[in-house]
Amino acid sequence: MDNTAEKRCCCLERLRNLFCKICHRIKWRINFRFRNSKFFYRSFYKRLLRKETSTPVLLNLGCNIVYMENWINVDVDWRVKADIYADIRDLSRIFPGNSVDTILMSHVISYFSLEAARRFFRLAYSILKPGGKLVFEFPDIKKLATSFCEIDSIDDDDEFNRYLELLRPVFACIPEEKIGTERYDTYVFAWSAMHMKKELSLAGFREIEVLPPEYHGKQVLRDTRIECCK
Repeated sequence: MDNTAEKRCCCLERLRNLFCKICHRIKWRINFRFRNSKFFYRSFYKRLLRKETSTPVLLNLGCNIVYMENWINVDVDWRVKADIYADIRDLSRIFPGNSVDTILMSHVISYFSLEAARRFFRLAYSILKPGGKLVFEFPDIKKLATSFCEIDSIDDDDEFNRYLELLRPVFACIPEEKIGTERYDTYVFAWSAMHMKKELSLAGFREIEVLPPEYHGKQVLRDTRIECCK
């Protein structure tokens, strides 16, 4: 009798958990649909305009799990926390020209093809205010190539782990994901500091600086940060 009651409680608990998961998914899906609608874009920007003019408009594009307070966090994935769910390559329908103070893209630009990145540079230039700042952080292919060449053997565990750590940013996989066994979105294009500077200059940006990274563990031997102004 006790076993029957225990099984019944276990089944009810499973049903309750399943119901909660379904409700949670429906809630997030509705939230995504709303935040990806033109109505939300219009109302969001109207609320933005009602703020004090001294409040800077800061965009964290492709935020993923890095939600930043006092920033407008944008991502296309409705499963992560964001303020706006939208394709960051089409921001002009949300933010008009000369309306944004700073744009940050941390480890996102490599998901774009070269031509898509060039279009994004022109888009970012158009929506930034005069003097506005554009910031990128990305795995630097030149740094990675140099570091790979310094590894002569992977027989030692430390060298093997270092080798894998260098390999991860080539494919954009995180430590919890095993290459070949888990699905993840790989990078499309690789950037170096010198190439990024050239493309940004052609897009009209000035005061282009190459700096040490500030995110993803501040791995100076792997990543590069670039800041530039409109």
